[in-house]
Amino acid sequence: MIHLKYGHIGPKVVSLQILLNRHTPTIALNVDGMFGPKTKSGVIAFQRHYKLSTDAVVGKKTWGKLRQLSGLETVDMVDMTSNDLGGAVADIKSAGGNPIIMRGMSNGVGQAMVSVAQQVKGAESIVLLRLYAHGAPGGINVSAGVDDYDADLAGISNSNFHQIRGSLNFIKGKFAPFSSVGFHGCQVGRGSAGRNLVRKLADVWQVPVTAAVRYQLVGGGARYTFRHEGPVFTAYPGGVSLRSWARQVAHHGEIKVQSATNRYF
Repeated sequence: MIHLKYGHIGPKVVSLQILLNRHTPTIALNVDGMFGPKTKSGVIAFQRHYKLSTDAVVGKKTWGKLRQLSGLETVDMVDMTSNDLGGAVADIKSAGGNPIIMRGMSNGVGQAMVSVAQQVKGAESIVLLRLYAHGAPGGINVSAGVDDYDADLAGISNSNFHQIRGSLNFIKGKFAPFSSVGFHGCQVGRGSAGRNLVRKLADVWQVPVTAAVRYQLVGGGARYTFRHEGPVFTAYPGGVSLRSWARQVAHHGEIKVQSATNRYF
């Protein structure tokens, strides 16, 4: 599940706009990553076409329908080593997700990438990957608990990046061209260390990566678990802007869904 509504900006909005263009016969949105009036109207048109509640909010049912039609997957991973992220697991399961649960282990990054690859159907099948774990500027756990980002390759950080790059690269081909990654750990994208890590990850995976700048909350449903609290830092592959990246991937919305009568909208 995601939680998108009027006023939101970023790579997840790009994914939304492309999928709306694919699967709504009456619209052709400009793909720019901005949830403005036209995207709002597009969401309502999609909801009306598929007989969903026309609230213009992209949540469990609307995102679920888009995923069903597209065959793309949202993958969630939770580091439960410290046992205080159970709220995230509960919210993900309540929304119909199947989170990958990580616990204390060496080379957790490598195992995490294998688990992601095993959960999805094949190449270019991930539309959104999220990691819920403890973080700090320029580091986030994967299977290490608290404040052990570099221990035994159990986290992702600037200092161990050269060691884990090969493992990270293992899932590069699993992302759809218009997908993105979100780190839901405290302060991961803060300061020069945070920006440096996020930029390196965007270039490895060749998709935008977003990380929080402030402390994050989980549990309590979509209001907390499925969005970032406060400002974020997003890096795009090659250091381009949101607008430039959106233009690069916009053509993926040209494919229209096939109807039951074998017509293309």
